[in-house]
Amino acid sequence: MGKRATRSAPSPFAPAPSPFAPAPSPFARVPSPFTLAASPFAPAPTSAYQVLLEGFRNGIIPQDLDVDAKLDDLGGTPLHVAAMAGNVTVLDEIASRALDINVRNRMGTTALAVAAVYDDRASVDCLVKHGALVNTRDQNGSSPLYEAIRFSRIDMARQLIAAGADVNEVFRDNRTPLYAVSKSDSDDFANALIPALIAAGANIQDAMKSGFCQVGWSDIKVDRMRLFLAHGARFADMPPIHNDSMVVHIPYLQLYLEQGGNPNKQDETNIMPLLYYALEKRSREAVELLAPVADINFIDYATPIPHWRASLKHSTKACVDMAPLGRAIKNNLDTALIEKMLHHASVQPPEYYVEALKMALTAKSASNVALLASKVDLKSECFLHYAVRNPDFVALLLELGADPNQRDEYGRPPLLGACELQETSARILLPHTTNCDIPGYVRRNLH
Repeated sequence: MGKRATRSAPSPFAPAPSPFAPAPSPFARVPSPFTLAASPFAPAPTSAYQVLLEGFRNGIIPQDLDVDAKLDDLGGTPLHVAAMAGNVTVLDEIASRALDINVRNRMGTTALAVAAVYDDRASVDCLVKHGALVNTRDQNGSSPLYEAIRFSRIDMARQLIAAGADVNEVFRDNRTPLYAVSKSDSDDFANALIPALIAAGANIQDAMKSGFCQVGWSDIKVDRMRLFLAHGARFADMPPIHNDSMVVHIPYLQLYLEQGGNPNKQDETNIMPLLYYALEKRSREAVELLAPVADINFIDYATPIPHWRASLKHSTKACVDMAPLGRAIKNNLDTALIEKMLHHASVQPPEYYVEALKMALTAKSASNVALLASKVDLKSECFLHYAVRNPDFVALLLELGADPNQRDEYGRPPLLGACELQETSARILLPHTTNCDIPGYVRRNLH
């Protein structure tokens, strides 16, 4: 092959970084390896390596060149320089004369690693043909495959995999290549490399750890999960995602339900199910997806969390508060949707719906009040007491058969409550109330 275009690049003989410096993120954006760093430690433009580099780029090999010589204290050899030069004809000649094709500089870098960093596929191919190893690591633990994945180089990564790169190596951040690719910023890179790594024998199970197929904290890559599933992964083995994230990532929720996920799933530290979170986040799409399969009355009476278990045992109101139905009432969710979910809801005791109706009477939906009123005996309690602040609800309950003369546990009729609060609902209750001789209240508050 002929001479390649000249390019500037950092020296492969730059001193090793301080052992006390923190390791960079494997996915952080870094300066291009094609830009010559203005480091005070870099060799001067007239140094031996620079002269040799320019000569190699122009196809010139000095007659007296010792190809195994250390060019300076940094430990680089002519083979490293040839790998940087990009002239495969020169590299082939130097490689054929070198005693050790895997010679390392002081940073532990081989010539093949240099060529891989430069994304020079022709040079990598040349070195592999001369017996170069593809699984070497430098003193920072980086391998050629690690660097190819780090910089999202599809063709280089494929070439290294084809040359025998270890697809199950554990990178210096304790992650496997397949896991790293699943989290790549580049969809094209991930879609190309996930099948390539799996076909080469990458362990799928080792990749399915927390953060799998996620970019950052919130971007869940469902297409990549489907790609894993198409290549033999099991959805049940994928790390779980918290309910509050699931209900705002509709494609993931769809996949979860498609794969037979529990529609009443709870997080480890919370007893509220998926539907509750969907309602709390006001995610209409999530609610509609869950409506046919989730239990709007779901309550975990056996929760291992002590304070919640005690609340559920001693308070029916707490049961409604913690059930999706309570959240739906507070959100004034469409009555038709609530009714649809109640058709297949778990059976609850009568007092459960009594508390649900009381909650609806403090919300805003008259149709929800009517729906829940149909599930209780309106004479079992004085529900009008809870409705006096809303004249429309008072009128509705009277129409549905509520008794305006029914008194609460303290012997007070609804009319008294309406008068005390100076609510206009008192005028609605008055014609229906007998024995209006409540001392002072009615006469004073209706004039």
